[in-house]
Amino acid sequence: MQQPGGRVHGHLVGARLQALHLRLTGSGLVVGFSRVVSAHNNAASDGPDHLLSVIHRNIGATAITSGLARPVGLSKALSISAVGLASITRHNLLGHPLQHGLRTKYLPPPEVCRWAQNRHPKPHPPGRLLRAVHPSARTLLMHPSRKTAIMAAAALLAFAAATTGCGQDSTSPGPPKAGCPAALARAEGNVEQAMNTTTSWDGPTSGPKAASRRTIAFVAQTMINPGVAGVARGVREAAKVIGWDVKVIDGQGTPAGIQAAFSQAINLKPAGIVISAFDPAVTSQQVAQANARNIPLVGWHAVHSPGPSKHPRLFTNVTTRVEDVAKTSADWIIAHSQGKAGVVIFTDASVPFARNKSELIRRELTTCSGVSLLSYENIPITDTTSRVPQAVSSLLARFQNKWTYSVAINDLYFADAAPALQAAGKQGDGPPLNIGAGDGDPSAFQRINNRHYQAATIPEPLIEQGWQIIDEFNRAFSAQPASTYVAPVHISTALNSKGATSWDPTGYREAYRKIWGK
Repeated sequence: MQQPGGRVHGHLVGARLQALHLRLTGSGLVVGFSRVVSAHNNAASDGPDHLLSVIHRNIGATAITSGLARPVGLSKALSISAVGLASITRHNLLGHPLQHGLRTKYLPPPEVCRWAQNRHPKPHPPGRLLRAVHPSARTLLMHPSRKTAIMAAAALLAFAAATTGCGQDSTSPGPPKAGCPAALARAEGNVEQAMNTTTSWDGPTSGPKAASRRTIAFVAQTMINPGVAGVARGVREAAKVIGWDVKVIDGQGTPAGIQAAFSQAINLKPAGIVISAFDPAVTSQQVAQANARNIPLVGWHAVHSPGPSKHPRLFTNVTTRVEDVAKTSADWIIAHSQGKAGVVIFTDASVPFARNKSELIRRELTTCSGVSLLSYENIPITDTTSRVPQAVSSLLARFQNKWTYSVAINDLYFADAAPALQAAGKQGDGPPLNIGAGDGDPSAFQRINNRHYQAATIPEPLIEQGWQIIDEFNRAFSAQPASTYVAPVHISTALNSKGATSWDPTGYREAYRKIWGK
């Protein structure tokens, strides 16, 4: 008889198996993982015996001894999975899926190793080993059900990942130790939190009703930048709802072009002007003119910090915290590489915001002694199409297999790197593994979902930030303070994006409509 909620429970554990995938691949344990994940979905109809046979067939009923994987019999694998389940239950590694959602708590491997080795200091026959395990785990194996079979499968995977390198013989070879255990542990915690960022709205829920029709001028650094284009789309969408007009003026990525675009915006006599992704110092004369005319200025990635700015005078600046984005992208590399990586950073030093972000990334990477910064590539965003392919070819020639990871201040760099990497014979899902520290445009998500030369991104909620910009102007027009809302940092990968093409939290449209009375 199927247990109530068995299929729901199974799907949650299946998601947890996916969350463990990085730990398994990072440890060097090779398994037929996709088949196991598929198998858990069929467990409710095919039964636990089918699931366990799939585990036996595709994982090879793997046990971890002396840091090496070796096949063992299924009965012994069941006993090992019981040990793993007892360990997980004891230390709350997995937690109850219905209580803890998709979160996974990892215990430092040495503690798991000590516990396992204290329980079983030397090999036992399968029956004796089964009797030695935790009673609750033994019950699961003696009286299996659909739910317990899935839990045992999850336990086997979790325990294998956690105990890789637990040696019963101190002279036996094991996987290389990370050169920065403290930094690695910290990075893993930060990455886990960012992977599980909530999608529910946690921004403003109160504010002034919509002001009467206004015109907003949106001055773009360059519409080639997918982040700028994305937030402009959000501004237009929100303006249509609130009943305003928007004029987008492209600065085309040059100081002269941005200055001309800003002057054009002022001549439109708009109610407000958006400074999008460029340093206001480049347009100091135009900023002074707008301030003198009491035209509110709202920045998007205009200055380093979110919120109001006195110098330059901005009503507010909409952005995630660059410190958090930089740290999280660097921590993903440290965690994913297990503290051993050769990294290339791509940046645009002509934009202070981007230059500061890349410097913060570099600083966080240096917290792990096993991570080497191979190169710091300064390529303006407007030149990526012409310069990135050549840079990639040069980097491959110089560093060859030492280049294992890349991080860029914008996903756009990897759009232009992909053809060069493919031409060099690199696999789309292999090194160098690439993470974008902004902005999470649709093409970046497509590369990530297709495992095509990009593994992750730290996306901005671009459409939501466009709505926030309109709301900030509405507060300025009503002589109310800025909301100071800052979106949380999130990591998107193929494992958690679920095929999405943007990071778009839910609930903000309804919240802003309610605030505006629309």
